[in-house]
Amino acid sequence: MQSHEKVTFIEVMGRRCGDIALHAGVGGGAEYILVPEIPFDMGKIAEDILSESNQGKKSNMIVVAEGAGSVDDLARDFAERTGIEPRKTRLGHIQRGGSPSRFDRVFACRCAVRAVDLLREGISGRVVGIRNGKIVDDGIAEALAKVRPFDEELYRIACRLS
Repeated sequence: MQSHEKVTFIEVMGRRCGDIALHAGVGGGAEYILVPEIPFDMGKIAEDILSESNQGKKSNMIVVAEGAGSVDDLARDFAERTGIEPRKTRLGHIQRGGSPSRFDRVFACRCAVRAVDLLREGISGRVVGIRNGKIVDDGIAEALAKVRPFDEELYRIACRLS
């Protein structure tokens, strides 16, 4: 973003959960991360960016979980408040691509073995995943009903780093 000297809003998946935005924002060095779990004030963000722009800072990355608001609406609101026309990028499901890491490959193998073992035991309707480093399985309804707590500590760290 620095080389383009632009304010950029980047929308990632995350309708009800800001984990992807949080990790993408921390990993990518975003100045702001907007997630459904944490309220934000676009007026304050716009004011801060405008102030930084007047001091010579020309680029800002704002990662937005789709559940935090439409990237189009947020960018329009920002432009109206600042007179700065931001770029908008909607990664959508393209962000699912990429080469798997060593962890990804081992994790997939471990999950596949567990799923096959369950089927051999005549057990179906299960979701296989990882919990506390162990491969586990839960009923589909049970898995869908679970709410993963948002990592507020990592969010606070992201705010401090930006």
